[in-house]
Amino acid sequence: MALGVAIRGFTYRRKVIGIDAAWIKTKHKCVLLVATTQDSEYHSYPTAWGLVDSENNTSWTWFLEKLKDLIPNSSHLCFVSDRYRSIEHEVRLVYVMASHGACYWHVKQNIKHHFKSAVGTKLYKKAAIAYRIEEFNKHFDQLRKTYPRVAKYLENDVKFRKWSRAHFGGNRYEVMTTNIVESVNSLMRKSREYPIIAMIDFIISKMGQWFFERRWEACAVTTPLTPKREEILRKRWDETDSLITLQLNENEYNVMCGEPDAIVNLRLKSCMCKVFDIEKLPCIHAIVAAGKAQPQNTGELIYSMCSQYYT
Repeated sequence: MALGVAIRGFTYRRKVIGIDAAWIKTKHKCVLLVATTQDSEYHSYPTAWGLVDSENNTSWTWFLEKLKDLIPNSSHLCFVSDRYRSIEHEVRLVYVMASHGACYWHVKQNIKHHFKSAVGTKLYKKAAIAYRIEEFNKHFDQLRKTYPRVAKYLENDVKFRKWSRAHFGGNRYEVMTTNIVESVNSLMRKSREYPIIAMIDFIISKMGQWFFERRWEACAVTTPLTPKREEILRKRWDETDSLITLQLNENEYNVMCGEPDAIVNLRLKSCMCKVFDIEKLPCIHAIVAAGKAQPQNTGELIYSMCSQYYT
């Protein structure tokens, strides 16, 4: 099941899809598969639902093939899930152009369970959320020296490209976990005990309620960006006071912020810190460079550099 309004709305959301499964607690003992995205206000946005007899390769292939009829295969798509092998295998089989990332939290729990290492998980977190390869290497080298078994597991079993933001081949923005879909499963904890038809009615009713509430929220917005993104930009703006900027050419600026300095290219919407490149939202270096480039129209320039998914 996929509601038309959810499919149409996908055009305006970042192309990151969280997928997960949850057991149905009725006499049928089936499994509910869910694909969820997220809007720029951090609202979960369920896109498709499927009922299958069990979670296996065949059921995930069927679900993803149905999803592909609505959301075509694209190199801009990114799937995020736990490390259940059927999901990773079938995403690669059905959505051959899309990228797939592992949930940061699930990998962290595996480290805790298998290696009993609390400090190792802290180093893992620093490496996982690092934006730059250099920053990643610094934290992972430390992890390798102090917890070699954990480092070997992350490098050989999980693979850097699955859990490291700096190594990820696609774009998962700041979506590092499956919280966007786990929260939907949590919401349905009680309804998964209902008969199948009653559970579907609950889903449709809840989706209708969400769309009604969020429509009113959207109508109340008076800023160019959504409120959460405006808040992030304002915080970054407040951090630019002490930064010094040197213009290098028509598009590039050197922002002196310590070691290392950041080179910003306003035309390419890129910065050496990689925050701008990954989040598609100007970092503090891009903001201060915009002030240097157009001191009279800084706000307009900053807004023009924001992703369409934040408006």
